[in-house]
Amino acid sequence: MNHRNHIDPAADLDDEIRRISGRRIAGSLKWLRRIREQPAEAVHEVRKDLKRLRALVRLLQDTLGKRRHRKLQRDLRNAGRLLSAFRDAEVRLQLVKNLVDQSDPAARRALEEAVERIQSVHQGTVKTEDLEEAADEVMTLLRGARRRLRVWVVPSEGLGKQMEGALFRSFEKARLAMRRTLIHPVAENFHDWRKACKTLRHQLDLVMQPGGEGGEHPRIGTLHELSEHLGNLNDLDVLEESLEPLAEGTLDIAGLSAIRRELEERRTELVRESWAAGEGIFSREAENFIPLRGHCPAFSETWLDSPG
Repeated sequence: MNHRNHIDPAADLDDEIRRISGRRIAGSLKWLRRIREQPAEAVHEVRKDLKRLRALVRLLQDTLGKRRHRKLQRDLRNAGRLLSAFRDAEVRLQLVKNLVDQSDPAARRALEEAVERIQSVHQGTVKTEDLEEAADEVMTLLRGARRRLRVWVVPSEGLGKQMEGALFRSFEKARLAMRRTLIHPVAENFHDWRKACKTLRHQLDLVMQPGGEGGEHPRIGTLHELSEHLGNLNDLDVLEESLEPLAEGTLDIAGLSAIRRELEERRTELVRESWAAGEGIFSREAENFIPLRGHCPAFSETWLDSPG
């Protein structure tokens, strides 16, 4: 864990929130200025920062007020969407390349044909000038968010209880997403479950004590593991969409069936791992999974017991 992104319990909470949000925005702006030289890495890093910023804003939504919270969330969400086309194209291409490396020689030639088609679509869909234009728009949105956060007055009285409530709501949202996925296990529900788990993990990253030798707290580690399983499932859905050009290619039915069996085996295993990890987390109540007193230095007894 990077402790510069962790709330220091010995520091003023107001200052810590401004420091962490300011550091995320400054880091994103720095990457966006490198978008021409390092497009894939810049997009990846900025999207990570945006997700963590949104998690922080959601953690503090009670102090922001509904109007300001909605405005910040909308701007940060729109910033991420401006970069999503490039990220999606990169992911599709890399996933198919990985499948080529893992496939038997009979299927490899047809898969390489799919790679060529996806590369052609990628080059036609995401142009450098379009990406730079998107980066400029993202920088404008981030600068606006930074201005609003700088003038935001964070009331320390009762803030601990408000943040505790926000964490519990995030936990319940992730649990509800799992329940929906158990009832109707379609790609959209798995995706929503993954997003809810990542928000909760990013929020806990801010407040929970690190584990042994400065690593992740075990609670965060279990959420990280679940998010990885769900992320791999999402990648599998993207991969399947990316393989559609094979329908008009030269691979015969036997070859297509072999690829389908391999993908189904991967899906079955990932779903099984997701259910197991999710059950271990969400079969308990929020206050039992998030033991703030004694585990979260930011949530001192004074914070939690102060009048709100």
